[in-house]
Amino acid sequence: MPQLISPDPRFRVSFLEAVRENVAEGEYFGDTLERELAVYGDNWQQPDGFARYVAAVREEELEEGRRPEGFVPSSWFWYVDGDDYLGRIQIRHRFHPASARLRRSHRLRRTADGAQTGVRHGHAPGRPAARA
Repeated sequence: MPQLISPDPRFRVSFLEAVRENVAEGEYFGDTLERELAVYGDNWQQPDGFARYVAAVREEELEEGRRPEGFVPSSWFWYVDGDDYLGRIQIRHRFHPASARLRRSHRLRRTADGAQTGVRHGHAPGRPAARA
């Protein structure tokens, strides 16, 4: 049964397969995957390199943890089924003061054909941001 878990090195093989698929599709999740590839891409093929990547991702949760410049603490959760990595979600622990006016929320919904799609609520270009 699929579940959300903290990042774990045991999903290295299926995680890296998903990364290859994302790159082939041109999907970089903003600049997240580009940044990860630049920092970890040369080493995460090896188990110890991937373990360092997972440790760094989990360190982003800590108030005093290392993370990219301008980022607030956040938790990553991986969506897995058995030994298969399916996807991930990041939850910020708070808003960055500079982006507080751009508060957004996302949710998944099923389309008529059963596929999942993300829906963004709140700020839309040309319209005022929704009040929280």
